[in-house]
Amino acid sequence: MLTGHGDDTYLYKDIRINFSSNIYPHADLTALEQHLCRNIDCIRSYPEPSPRSLEAMIARKYGIEAEEVMVTSGATDAIYLIAQAMRRLKTYHVVHPTFSEYDDACRMFGYEEKEASAYLCWLCNPNNPTGRVATEDSLLNLSQQFELMVVDQSYEDYTLLHLPQPDEMLRHGNIVQIHSMTKQYAIPGLRLGYITGPSSIIQHLRQHGRPWAVNTLAIEAGKWLVAGSEKLIADIQSYIDETQRLRNRLNTIEGITALPTQTTFFLCTIQGATAAELKDYLATKHGILIRDASNFRSLSPHHFRIGRERRAGRCHQSIHPAKTIHQTKTTHSAKITHSAKMMALPHILALLAGWTLDLLLGDPAWLPHPVVWFGKMISFGEKRLNRGHHRKLKGGIMAITLITFVFAATYFLIYACESISITFRNTSAWYLSPLGEQGWGFSTILSAILIFYCLAGTTLVREVR
Repeated sequence: MLTGHGDDTYLYKDIRINFSSNIYPHADLTALEQHLCRNIDCIRSYPEPSPRSLEAMIARKYGIEAEEVMVTSGATDAIYLIAQAMRRLKTYHVVHPTFSEYDDACRMFGYEEKEASAYLCWLCNPNNPTGRVATEDSLLNLSQQFELMVVDQSYEDYTLLHLPQPDEMLRHGNIVQIHSMTKQYAIPGLRLGYITGPSSIIQHLRQHGRPWAVNTLAIEAGKWLVAGSEKLIADIQSYIDETQRLRNRLNTIEGITALPTQTTFFLCTIQGATAAELKDYLATKHGILIRDASNFRSLSPHHFRIGRERRAGRCHQSIHPAKTIHQTKTTHSAKITHSAKMMALPHILALLAGWTLDLLLGDPAWLPHPVVWFGKMISFGEKRLNRGHHRKLKGGIMAITLITFVFAATYFLIYACESISITFRNTSAWYLSPLGEQGWGFSTILSAILIFYCLAGTTLVREVR
């Protein structure tokens, strides 16, 4: 199973711009939502064991037979179903880099991967994550080398180039196509897709399908969408143009290379940082999410994928954080030095403040001095330990215990105040926010008080005089 994918907004807080998903972000689903609300009672009944009503509508759309269509719970469900049903082929080939589920599905059902002489071939067209589109001639030439070729056309609505339609592919006999209504209609949460291919292959796939695999709401949504005439991606040309515009601007950033694409998403590489570092930086610092593509086979830790998200101004915002992290990597040493200085500054201030308070106030008589407390603890221990055998050993243990206790009490008191300071880091209170932001806060104040409380410098000077 794929570990790490796009659109993982659930891992971060406050994602405002999402470049990690390939799905069209501006689809108006209001009418679909209203239709599903009006028909919500359908969830009270079981769905069709096989969604034949929807399959018939899809077949009419393409001018093919219903026996040449099989609806699935998303394109990924279709991938695993094909791998399971065709496992007699035993060997497979995948054109990389591409969607990881082809490999995962074949491994799950015991296939052996081969570069040549394989019986099953998987091809993503348009390809995820590169955005490249294979021509019809190259696709047909490749299909002649295999007993069965699966062409995943999930992103067929995200390019201006012509892609072979089901009625064109059926006459070749060894090609099945996977289609994603999730991508076509921007409904990833409903999980809806379908397979088209020769009726003999579709019939074999049905024998391995699960009953009620597609839920009632998904079937109802699919029928409503197929019956409609409007395209959710109304202006693909404008969408492609905006993608190219973003790609060109990213290429102006030193250390970033945005690779050519024929769709609305594209691969990039970054120098001086990894894709994982860039993703985390953009997500946590700027609320921008990208797709770390390093888990695609044959890609490096420096590859990431961008899916077109917003227009103009929002697009411009995405460029500067990437530039910032690249500059951050090149100035890392200087920032470490600066951080060390900032960490030391609160301790210096605490020491100076404690010494100044001792100089001005001395040791008020009404305030019990910690040295007196420490002396009383020593007296308490002597009365009970300074007797019998092993007096030196018991005295040493007492000394270590007292010193450890004082250190631990002081340490945990300061640690508690640091935690409180961090809690108030983002507060609007003028007297807490600046202190918390630099790590000064309550811990610095407490340190100054403890230094003042324990110094007794002024009192000692008076005694000497």
